[in-house]
Amino acid sequence: MSAPAPTPEPICEVNQGVTRDYIRTVYARPEVTKKARDRIKYLIGCANEWERKPLRRSLKRVRQERNERIAAEKVTPYQCGGDRYAIPCYIVSCESSLTNARPNYATASGYYQFITSTWLSTGGGRYAPQAYLASKHEQDIIAARLWSGGSGAGHWDCA
Repeated sequence: MSAPAPTPEPICEVNQGVTRDYIRTVYARPEVTKKARDRIKYLIGCANEWERKPLRRSLKRVRQERNERIAAEKVTPYQCGGDRYAIPCYIVSCESSLTNARPNYATASGYYQFITSTWLSTGGGRYAPQAYLASKHEQDIIAARLWSGGSGAGHWDCA
């Protein structure tokens, strides 16, 4: 009985190098096909040994950025000017004028004017003691949780 034949190394075409820009361009598309992903893996495999590690890091970074962008779009479906929000724009505009407001007399703060007790009771305390000290993305997460697809609209006076 003979040993199985070794699998041949891929034959790489001349001048088929993959670049960081190419990876970024492919993953910027709304839907990345399996064929495109396989092509990138193939081209990275064809790269010189000293080029592979940076290209793999770039691919990992681009995938992470894309996944974060998709997750942020799910949490923030409302587009207001150049920013995205977790609740309708007219409410954010009315509540805070689309700014990360400092606490007022009622302790309401941040883009969504969370009262400190509401901020803490909905899990905001894991990010910061008050809403305005948390990042916009962290405030978006808590606002989306409180908004609950519109059923939580009563939490905002402007709704």
